[in-house]
Amino acid sequence: MKKYVLKATALAIGALVGNAAVAAVTAGVDFDAATPTVSKYAKELAYNNATPIINVNAINFTTKIGFGVSNGQTRYIRIDYANATLDAAHGAVGGTDIEINNNGAADSFAVVQGGQIGDNYVIYQVTAAADHAASASVDVKVPDLRVTSTASAVNVTYSLHETAVSAVAGSAGASKLYTKSQDIITFATGLKFTVDTTPTTTASVEQSFLKFKTGGGYINDTTAKLGSITFGVDATVLEHDGSGVDIADLLAATGTKIVLTGDTGIPFGANDTAKKASVYIAADADCAAGTASTTVPTATGASFTTDLNTYTTRGICYVVNGTSAISASTYSVRVDVAAAAGTSTASIADKAIGSIVRDGTELQAPFATIYAGTGNRAVLTSLHSSDAVVTASAITEDGVTCNTGTTTFNLKSGKQLFINASDVCPTLSVGTRFALKFIIAAPNNKISGVYNSYTYDATTGKVTDLASYPLQRPAN
Repeated sequence: MKKYVLKATALAIGALVGNAAVAAVTAGVDFDAATPTVSKYAKELAYNNATPIINVNAINFTTKIGFGVSNGQTRYIRIDYANATLDAAHGAVGGTDIEINNNGAADSFAVVQGGQIGDNYVIYQVTAAADHAASASVDVKVPDLRVTSTASAVNVTYSLHETAVSAVAGSAGASKLYTKSQDIITFATGLKFTVDTTPTTTASVEQSFLKFKTGGGYINDTTAKLGSITFGVDATVLEHDGSGVDIADLLAATGTKIVLTGDTGIPFGANDTAKKASVYIAADADCAAGTASTTVPTATGASFTTDLNTYTTRGICYVVNGTSAISASTYSVRVDVAAAAGTSTASIADKAIGSIVRDGTELQAPFATIYAGTGNRAVLTSLHSSDAVVTASAITEDGVTCNTGTTTFNLKSGKQLFINASDVCPTLSVGTRFALKFIIAAPNNKISGVYNSYTYDATTGKVTDLASYPLQRPAN
């Protein structure tokens, strides 16, 4: 009885309207296109009964009817929504809510099952007022939708049925004549954060690692560009009303930070203000003045509070003070997000941005000892044209401490330098073994070295049982 009333009502409306002009359903996703155009919505937002996806023309759809219908025949069209339910009822006015072959209200339509708020399907009974070929288009207006999960797309399955029984059974119905499925809405991250790395910048050994040399991210001898970032929203991603998503839709008004980290730290000026100014997000991609770090950088990094700012492509830049040696380091940058209420906006993990290397020399003796009765030393040889500062340090086993001795030496141009293991580390808290590391302010190809372990005969004045191995040269 209910089905009859609905159908009768639709027929009555059709009789009243007749063939009067009715605005055609605006097509959206074309199921039969080689590559259907599908709208992307921000996956961080919730699309529920408070903020459903509001109907815009882009989420309507078009498909071929799939099986010819002759004038006067009755068929059933079923539309199923996966990952969504209706937030507004499906209408049945031909030419406004659904139409075949642009025939407007001439064909008779009635919603005979489903189609109400909270449903995930609708079944139309349609009586044709003209012959429609199998290739004729069916245009359907999609009502407002509540999305179950933004982890997957909203998909629609269209099916044409000969009988009501088949339509109720769905796309598996025995009298099904045609079916086609297609995504009509997809979801993507609305927050955009891209990083462009800069070729490696070099701290100059000729300047005792106090300044940068030309090349890589070099801006001047005390400023280097570590890379550039773009931060904001993806202009192609939409919010629930079909407009572009805004940064305020995704982030709380305060609290989001862009965080720069390095693996060995950054040298800074003598006070907090200078430290903050030493790392900054530039006003452009090439290290013009910009936003300094909002916190005093730690040994490994600095952070910048966004406060809903968006950044077109801008450099992250690093200013040194010219008096502290520049560390070799590899840098990365991430976003620590303070999400807007009701959203699932997530922090963005570290992305590599740039690196600084030294063009000097590092040599290591993986095994050294201060064992009593033996001599142990490193022998450095220079072919460099200038004297070079040698900074020595010990690498100990876990839980062992070196009681540090002399750590700075001078390697003369074109000369050798002998450094006893006991000069660097006279005693250890436990044991006698450790490793030696030497950082030498000279080009890598101008310095070489060996490690000697030997015994000495005080009577004869001769070295006995000499063992040597080349000092190791880690990649700088």
